[in-house]
Amino acid sequence: MKPILLLLFAATAACVGALLPLISRARSKRLLLNAVRRASSDAPDGIGISVLCSGVTDAAQIENLLSPEYSRYEVIVVLDARRHAAEFAALTARYHMIRVEWVCSGVRALGRSRRRCFRRLVLVDRAQDSEAGDFDAAASVATYDYLLPVRAGCFLLPGSVERLVAELGEGRPGSLDLIR
Repeated sequence: MKPILLLLFAATAACVGALLPLISRARSKRLLLNAVRRASSDAPDGIGISVLCSGVTDAAQIENLLSPEYSRYEVIVVLDARRHAAEFAALTARYHMIRVEWVCSGVRALGRSRRRCFRRLVLVDRAQDSEAGDFDAAASVATYDYLLPVRAGCFLLPGSVERLVAELGEGRPGSLDLIR
């Protein structure tokens, strides 16, 4: 009877030892997200981030940009469907994009995903393909006040959006600072 109890106790201790780092990491994440929620903004629900993408066609980069768990966050990808027809069709098919009515100069069409897991993705069909114009077109359809421009090949580190929002929340409302 004693060996069975000792074996059961050892198994329980091993499980608790394996779960302890996971619990600690989850606690740190909760503390960071709570700090983000306390951040102030002019918006009624807190600080929102719109990621503006120019020249981004790589699915791995788009999924990296879509990975943050922050609720007020969107990724706007700008492409010219006539010049980059294959890339535009691949993105439309991969993310199940549907056309949304939008009237704006320089923007032919606006697409949103039908799939809930990609609801933060906006695909903009821009009339002309110049980098400065891409960011202007993306800013014109952006939902949130804070804009984060991203070029092809740029990836986000885990937790970077949450940390950015926490940093923005520490400043006084209405102040304009560059955050590196």
